[in-house]
Amino acid sequence: MPLVSARQKRLASALGLAAVTMMAALTSGWWSGTLIHSDIAPGTTLDGRLPEAALELEDWLGQQQSLMEQTEVPLLAQRETLGLKARDLGISLDVVGTVEGAKRGFQDASLVRRIALLAKAWQGKLDLPIVFSFDDTTAKEALQRLAPWIRREPVDARLDLGTHQRIRAVLGSRLDIESTLRWLKEHYRDQPLVVRLVERPIAPEVTDEMLSAVDVTRVLSRYETSFSGRAGPRAVNIHLAAQALDGWVLLPNQVFSFDHTVGTRSTRRGYREAPVIVNDELEPGVGGGVCQVATTVHAAAVYGGLEVVARRSHSRPSGYASLGLDATVIEGEVDLKLRNPYQVPLMIHTSFPGPYRLRVEWLGRDPPAVIEHLAVIKKREPYYRRLITHPELRPGTSERKQKGISGYEVVSVVRARYPDGHVTTHRYRSKYWPVPEVYWVSPGVSPVSLPRMPEEASHVEWDGREIEATQASTPPNERDGHDGLDEPTSESKR
Repeated sequence: MPLVSARQKRLASALGLAAVTMMAALTSGWWSGTLIHSDIAPGTTLDGRLPEAALELEDWLGQQQSLMEQTEVPLLAQRETLGLKARDLGISLDVVGTVEGAKRGFQDASLVRRIALLAKAWQGKLDLPIVFSFDDTTAKEALQRLAPWIRREPVDARLDLGTHQRIRAVLGSRLDIESTLRWLKEHYRDQPLVVRLVERPIAPEVTDEMLSAVDVTRVLSRYETSFSGRAGPRAVNIHLAAQALDGWVLLPNQVFSFDHTVGTRSTRRGYREAPVIVNDELEPGVGGGVCQVATTVHAAAVYGGLEVVARRSHSRPSGYASLGLDATVIEGEVDLKLRNPYQVPLMIHTSFPGPYRLRVEWLGRDPPAVIEHLAVIKKREPYYRRLITHPELRPGTSERKQKGISGYEVVSVVRARYPDGHVTTHRYRSKYWPVPEVYWVSPGVSPVSLPRMPEEASHVEWDGREIEATQASTPPNERDGHDGLDEPTSESKR
């Protein structure tokens, strides 16, 4: 055994034979071999965990790193507890940093300090920290993906005029990404880690107090449409959409969005399949009939003098409203938006004065003027006859699937006549595309065998190819009507 100095002997008398052995090891270079395994003294723990003696420290830490990155970190929100893996939050075990930190703890210590650390390690009382790393970019991306799941939209206060109930406003909430990220930067080293998501309230646009400002005894405007003959699933959809609108408050200068207010038209919310227009033809689609509600809202808004911010006419004239008064909506694509130009809040009231009749009223003030709407046809476009071969039909037969309707370019003229005698006028355009007359025919059927071409039809297409129109026009007494839509009507309402 190497010689021991006098000073070391004095220390040995206090520390005992084990200290003498350690000091001898330190002076002989044994430090890097027998006593130290993988850069730390035997018995040393890392954050309370004892490394496996059979593994190099880097290998053991690599295993711990993989386990930790797969660990699910609880995320505490106001209404629920979620979870994300540590690696998705940018949290990982820093193997290199942990090893270097363990080395420095011994290498930078004095001789006496090293002896004390070794003794402490052999007694199982030396615990060194594990170093963690944090990638705030990864964490921010994870929080951005999480934000839509955390967000809760506020509920505006409204009145259910049918049941005379007041629907109270409810605060919404959103994830405060930046504040949550700052919290993570301060606490990502916590073991165990439980993330407290920082949420901020979202105030409703219409509060309980605002409802008292709406005078529901005053009717600004109203409009009615009929859906008789279109009952069944379509009627169900009309009732659901109208119910979602009833009692909705529109504040001064606020913009109303039909799409946002009615919400998703899905089977989970009770909507059913009903005919919708797809590529010139009627096909079943969830929510068919909701456009009639949008049309009734739009027409009532026109007669109430509201500002139409966004509106698109149907691709074809509708059977329940005059040309220029209709409005189509396609969820997530085409919306009806209206602005309240008055200094008082308005409320939408929907009702059903008859089994198949929808009424929409704008309440809150008396009408400032008598408003007239006139639709002027600027251009008429003929439709054509479309023949589609269907082999499953009985030979020699045909079946008409759709009536043809002419197309129109229409200019709406809206005049407001005020009590003092002055008149204001504004115009807007609507485009209605021609609707082809559609026949399904069995193979081998000649166009000559079909009913004669209507006067409004321009040509025939058979399976996508135009063919010569050899048929004469249908006499007037045999011609089909188009639900009274060929010519627009003007209306005047308050």
